[in-house]
Amino acid sequence: NDALEKLLHDAIFRKLPAKELKPTYAFVLHLVFEAMREQASEPHAKANAKQDEAKDMNQVLIYLENRLFEPLDPGTVADELGLSRASLYRKFKAVTGQSIMGYVRHRRMEEARQLIKAGNLRIGDVAELVGYEDLYTFSTAYRTSMASRPASIKARSN
Repeated sequence: NDALEKLLHDAIFRKLPAKELKPTYAFVLHLVFEAMREQASEPHAKANAKQDEAKDMNQVLIYLENRLFEPLDPGTVADELGLSRASLYRKFKAVTGQSIMGYVRHRRMEEARQLIKAGNLRIGDVAELVGYEDLYTFSTAYRTSMASRPASIKARSN
């Protein structure tokens, strides 16, 4: 700061008459220091924004995991977490590459696959456990997410 102040003082002194030096010098220094403060705080603001976004996404993921097998609606998730639906969707998609419901569906299918592999439950029971009332809807979601039929996993695990 001292070196910058001296540099500015010399530059102003050489170009301005002595009677205009003092007010202009103070004004220029004020502008320069304000710009420097803004630049110095900008990385912190970006880091804080990234920390806030990570904190938001962590809260969303915890919320989803705790309610994984319950009926979920992205609007309700956003409301309960104090985020707008659009902001939640945009941030979630940026972090995970998936929509919220796509993430939930995939997580449910991962859990279903583990339950099916265990081999001690019927597929209909697994469907209910992971939040599907209809076996057809569950089978379709499973095929879409896991690229195989639930029955083929059960057959391989036996």
